[in-house]
Amino acid sequence: MELDIRAFGAIGDGRTLNTLAIQAAIDEAATQQAVVVVADGIYLSGALFLKQGMALEIRKGATLLGSPNLADYPIQQTRFEGRLCTWPVGFLNGMHLSDVKVYGEGTLDGNGFPFWEQFWDARQAAIASNAAFSNRDIMRPRLCYFEDCDRIHLEGLTLQNSAFWNLHLYLSHNITIKALTIQAPHEGVRAASSDAIDIDACSNVTISDCTFSTDDDCVCIKGGKGPQAHRINLPTENIVVERCRFGFGHGVITLGSEAALVSNVVVRNCVVEGENSLVRCKFRSDTYQRFENILFEGITMQGGGWLFDVRPWVSRQDEILGEGLPSCLSNLVVRNINAIDMQSPGVLGKGCSDLLLEGIRLEQIVFTSKVGATGRLIRADEVEKQETLPGILAYETNADIRFVEVLIDGVKQGNV
Repeated sequence: MELDIRAFGAIGDGRTLNTLAIQAAIDEAATQQAVVVVADGIYLSGALFLKQGMALEIRKGATLLGSPNLADYPIQQTRFEGRLCTWPVGFLNGMHLSDVKVYGEGTLDGNGFPFWEQFWDARQAAIASNAAFSNRDIMRPRLCYFEDCDRIHLEGLTLQNSAFWNLHLYLSHNITIKALTIQAPHEGVRAASSDAIDIDACSNVTISDCTFSTDDDCVCIKGGKGPQAHRINLPTENIVVERCRFGFGHGVITLGSEAALVSNVVVRNCVVEGENSLVRCKFRSDTYQRFENILFEGITMQGGGWLFDVRPWVSRQDEILGEGLPSCLSNLVVRNINAIDMQSPGVLGKGCSDLLLEGIRLEQIVFTSKVGATGRLIRADEVEKQETLPGILAYETNADIRFVEVLIDGVKQGNV
């Protein structure tokens, strides 16, 4: 059974606020095991809450457009950057649900421009006055937020212009994400904190056939921060990313900056075009972190970025909750990689005094530098520079790293 939101009074003119009408359709669908249909138009709305027993279809030519008014997103206790705090809910929310599907060829648009502009203005003012500033200082709604859910299926949609993270999964399991396009601008007014997918204390997540281009991390694996994070958070485990295309971003797959225990991650048969870093790990001194059993294979990269960005993590926008805690990256395998026209092979643990690398294997990798490569990423600014040497993989020579048929600009690397 289908329920068209227009039958509940929704008007797709891009100006009328339709929160109550769309939520009424969702609530009614939950009583009838029905599909809520969004078709033909631009429907402005505040926060919406999916219900058990319904599905949501956004058809081609239809857009759910987020309100630019923060007051249209309830502020409550929710998960934010690895901890519970007071923060706006998302535009589209699912909590304590199972067997819910959100799909179609339409668009979820976060209408993030005014939020980004407010963030960058506040950050610049803080820098100018040497004042403290963190992401929490400017509240911004996520585009989609799922908490304590099981067997959720997301397919086909375009997610764009989120005011904050695009798709945040927390304490959820058995999630299927297929053929999404997730995008946010990295030029002009940049989309601050526009992670594409954040997987936070979740298990059994499969991401396939998706396309990404954002001004932050593409697939970000999280799970808590602070000295007790590894004790009070569930691990994030059993993640598969396959057959995806990645454009501009800060990391193809990023572990951190709020991640304690991560295991069993597979990334395979993907294409990366444009500035991005394939393997990104953000190690922070205030959190015990153990990342293990991570596989990257069958990856083609072209047009900028780094192969590795495995370094200590410090950001002007982040909280520091302690120091001196050890971390470990174990059983990382990166194989069958062809990377051409790149800025740098990057950094693999160099400078991480509290990081143990064990069982790292690099196999069948061909890397060639871009003509005139500087090793600097264009996403950098003078406050947070992102640069390393071109043509050189920076690592500690006594680290447990095994090289097998690894060529950097035609030069064989390492020990085999």
